[in-house]
Amino acid sequence: MTKSRIAVFFLLSMFGFVMVNSMQSGAVKAAQSDTDIYNYSVETVSPSDPDQPDKWSNNSWGSNKATFTYLNEGHTGDRSVKVEIEDYIYGDAKWFFHPIDLAPGDYMFSDYYRSNADSKVILAVTTDMGTTEYIDLPMAPASTAWTKYAASFTMPKNGKSMTVYHVMAGNGHLITDDYRIDPYEYEGFDCGRVTITFDDGWEENTDTALPVMQKYGFKSNQFYATTYIQNPSVPDPGSLIQRFIDAGHEIGSHSVTHPDLTALTTQEVIDELVDSKTFLENYLNLTVKYFATPYGAYNAFVKDSIMKYYQAHRTAVDFGFNSKDNLDASKLKCMSILSTTTPQEVEEWVTKAKNEKLWLILLYHRIGDNPGEYGTTQELFDAQMKVIKDANIKVVTISEALAQIEGADPTPATPALTAESAGYNSVKLSWTPASGATGYALYRATSSGGTYTEIKTLTGTTYTNTGLTTGKTYYYKVRAYCDDGSTTTFGSYSSVKSAKPVPATPTLTAKSSGYNSIKLTWTKVTGAKGYALYRATSS
Repeated sequence: MTKSRIAVFFLLSMFGFVMVNSMQSGAVKAAQSDTDIYNYSVETVSPSDPDQPDKWSNNSWGSNKATFTYLNEGHTGDRSVKVEIEDYIYGDAKWFFHPIDLAPGDYMFSDYYRSNADSKVILAVTTDMGTTEYIDLPMAPASTAWTKYAASFTMPKNGKSMTVYHVMAGNGHLITDDYRIDPYEYEGFDCGRVTITFDDGWEENTDTALPVMQKYGFKSNQFYATTYIQNPSVPDPGSLIQRFIDAGHEIGSHSVTHPDLTALTTQEVIDELVDSKTFLENYLNLTVKYFATPYGAYNAFVKDSIMKYYQAHRTAVDFGFNSKDNLDASKLKCMSILSTTTPQEVEEWVTKAKNEKLWLILLYHRIGDNPGEYGTTQELFDAQMKVIKDANIKVVTISEALAQIEGADPTPATPALTAESAGYNSVKLSWTPASGATGYALYRATSSGGTYTEIKTLTGTTYTNTGLTTGKTYYYKVRAYCDDGSTTTFGSYSSVKSAKPVPATPTLTAKSSGYNSIKLTWTKVTGAKGYALYRATSS
């Protein structure tokens, strides 16, 4: 079997230090010797440099003062490696082992580390075409005690060599030892699932992405940075968002100003999380339960803060599949769609999710002409959606997926109903969106204590009941339901509201028609059989 090459780096991304040692995986199938990481525990000294382990290197870049030390202590054995940064402005520093051969497939990268700051782990894959692709793994939170880091990844089919950077990118230090890469098998759910998500809230997506998803019967999660709503480039952004809501899509927060949350103060982070949620809930009259970090940038504080206000957090840098053994609602993994992502790549991901019963979350941005690096043309988006449809895999929103996977209560909230006359034979009904709802069932009775009959099921939040009798009072109630593809769960009924169809009000005009007469005219009212005219001699 042809093998490719891999190397691993540890990166520290905040002020502080990190110490890394023995890296071991959970669901593995091979011993350390099978990973081919020479000198994985840095015990063997380089024959040419006593201050460096054999077959290991270090480097730094940017504006900072980096110091590299080969320590006489470790998590296992007697040695480990340390990097420390002072006077940090930008850049990073790291130790790394020399590349090893590795066949395409799923693997677990793991180690043990100590740190006083969060750190990042990034895979750099050199393809058979000579290009380099970077894949982010979950961040490693600060820990003063030896702590195991473990994250799964997929060596792509076109991968020729790979390095894994665990980067120190701030003032502090990092110590590492005992690296492992082992074959890995995901533990699947009951079935495979796909969730479609969008970041930023591009206005044109209502006219480009929404019709395509409706064509295939898909719903998505739309994450909005509220500054683009409060300072819109279109006259009525709310009406565009409402079209997604009426079609059953879920709305989430993407912050207020779309900043790098890791670069903000504590209060600024809280403001971005709380103010965006509050604005969206008031502006759209719904509950916002999910958050997507701008740029995918988060650290332990940002992640913990997100989970104080939201039920789940979808990252943009933790690439991969969500499985039973790695599911973490505080950092849901995704696969990012770029302008260069082909339908064939999406098909590979979807096929893997279906066959191995994994949860695949796709991340889109703008759908339209000339979309840029992170966007997608409508033609390509349609082709990717067709791939998903043809795969016959469940397409669910985040709330539906979590309810199915975690066994959460799928019962939707109760909507608030209003009813009013809409003309001589019509009543207009509207209700508030209910969190967790995939649709609504509307019921009507002809007396307050009468029998209610279901008259309509729909995904929107408005309906006009026509063909009614003028002057007759009708009684209505509505309830939300959640359909996960196999089970339909209904919520509670709303309060009963009544309305009576009455003719519309004519518009009257009066003007003098002579010395002793006044001419009266009024607009015609649909359904009216006559008009009654009244006069008084004072107001």
